[in-house]
Amino acid sequence: MTLKTGPLNSHGGGRRTTVKSNPRIQVQVRAYVAATVSNGRNICLSWKTTDGDQTGKYMVYKGYSPGFEISEHTLLAETTSTSYRDMDLDPYKHYFYRVVPVHTNGEVFFGSGEARGETFVPGKMPVVKVTGTNSATIKKYEKFEVNLDLAYVGIENPYDPRDIDVYAQFTTPSGKQIRINGFYDNYRNADQWKVRFSPGETGEYTYQVFVEDAGGTGESAAASFLQLNRNITDGSDHRG
Repeated sequence: MTLKTGPLNSHGGGRRTTVKSNPRIQVQVRAYVAATVSNGRNICLSWKTTDGDQTGKYMVYKGYSPGFEISEHTLLAETTSTSYRDMDLDPYKHYFYRVVPVHTNGEVFFGSGEARGETFVPGKMPVVKVTGTNSATIKKYEKFEVNLDLAYVGIENPYDPRDIDVYAQFTTPSGKQIRINGFYDNYRNADQWKVRFSPGETGEYTYQVFVEDAGGTGESAAASFLQLNRNITDGSDHRG
């Protein structure tokens, strides 16, 4: 059986194609295969075709990184159902899936776009801790920097907020709430999550850091720092 492959449409989904042996028969997989996580470690897939009566079976493929290749090495299962459950997976991992419909006469159609699922341990929330700051007292016009440690999270791409979202909520001396996104710093292999903030008001700021991942939302202990209106060392205005 020959597998036909071809370019995906702009939405990442399967493109409509016609079986050569019968040009009147058309099968199309939706632009995406739906993936949901059950009990933390099971990924449930579901999909549809435009003509299920003409579809004999479906081939389910699985990869461990986005853009994985459809081949005999990534074939997970064959099924006549429009759903499949991948069970007892390792936690804090990302899994990627595509589905290829097969006509009742054996012809293979274009595959679906990728669906992804991220596993976790049920009941164990993500953890974020402040491991250090550049100072407890910040001069006017300078930046406050926080170093973070994350645990119980699954990270495939640390630069994609859809994968993992890290942010801090600052409260100014006047009571204003400011959200600042965190970022992953790997310059010179630093492998460090950070938050940077430039305070604009004089006085004490309080802050708390949050991480959102497949397992839920974790939060750090509340902390504070002081922003001074003048240079700490000589008392003069300091503009950087």
